[in-house]
Amino acid sequence: KTNPPRVVRAPVGGVREEYRETPRSVQLIDPPFLGFFGKEVVVRGVPIRAHTCVSDGSLLVAADRLARMLRNLPEPVMDRLTRRGASFHIIGVDQGTSDLPEHAHMKGVPGGYTKEGDITLDQRARGMGGVNSSCGEENLIDLDSDPRYKGRDILSHEFAHCIMDYGLPPSLQRTIRETYDKSVHSEGRWKREDGTTAYAGSNASEFFAELSMWYFGSRGEYVDRAARLPAPGPGGLAAYDPDGFRLMAGIFSGVDPALHQTDVLQRVAPLKGAVPSLAREEGLVELEFDNRECSTSWKLFWLNGGGERVPYGAIGKGAAHVQQTFSGHAWLLEAVGDQSNLARTVLVYMVGEGPCVASVALDATGASDDAHMTPPL
Repeated sequence: KTNPPRVVRAPVGGVREEYRETPRSVQLIDPPFLGFFGKEVVVRGVPIRAHTCVSDGSLLVAADRLARMLRNLPEPVMDRLTRRGASFHIIGVDQGTSDLPEHAHMKGVPGGYTKEGDITLDQRARGMGGVNSSCGEENLIDLDSDPRYKGRDILSHEFAHCIMDYGLPPSLQRTIRETYDKSVHSEGRWKREDGTTAYAGSNASEFFAELSMWYFGSRGEYVDRAARLPAPGPGGLAAYDPDGFRLMAGIFSGVDPALHQTDVLQRVAPLKGAVPSLAREEGLVELEFDNRECSTSWKLFWLNGGGERVPYGAIGKGAAHVQQTFSGHAWLLEAVGDQSNLARTVLVYMVGEGPCVASVALDATGASDDAHMTPPL
């Protein structure tokens, strides 16, 4: 006698009818953004993008990790991030870092960005910080099998750089530097008996990025690998570096009062006529270059006291860049690549007495041609 087939019924209940918000989902981008990114998911206005060869699951994992970092940050921080074009990009398992459009110019270049030895960017890194941060798909699919960064949450590390440099107000950036100095130089933490330091002890920026990994449940580079010190997770961080833990908790729980500071930006217009030499050097300020609506990349130069160009990297097409500088300094942009829609291929800006923004796309196309400082935005 043959038993009748078993009928499997859906359980009674569930929460599908209780949803009041649409769950995150991966959206296709057609045509591909920058000719490369074919899918994305957005978290609090920050897009997570990838090529179509990257699995949807890795984008959703990235969205979950990014949401942990952004969930409690107040609107002034989110406004800076979105205004400055913050995004996160995923490098496919079969791709290299230089396959991302923002790093394509580094493909096969010996030494990469650091110019150390003959190792290329793709050999050195599976993730970068900056306004367009990134990590490898393999680190999202299975953290415990990642062949390069096993057990280390690279998204939290790299996007922490973005939050610090592009989202936090200058006063809180100073607090990070002060906490780093106290922890590493005064208290002697993150240092080994042989005189070397763990990566968190190298500088304030890496201090914040490495501690972010601990705070959100994984770890950075151990001080003592054999003893697994600090132990992974926020408890290990709190036990080893209580000052660093308080810093991270204040920021990512959203309770630090400095998070609510807002920007009053002055629009700085490009200069006309002769390029000036350095006239004065006053207070430290931020100069924000907004190139989001421009299809051209730019080489960035600081003009020193003699009017000579000092290279400071590049600003990619469709991107933004925030430069720490001083009132009275002059900065020059020189167009690279497609210049067909530009009225001006060289732009020079003089930094004002407070935080400034340069609208590169408007200035380069001639849509804005007033050579003076306009009222605050």
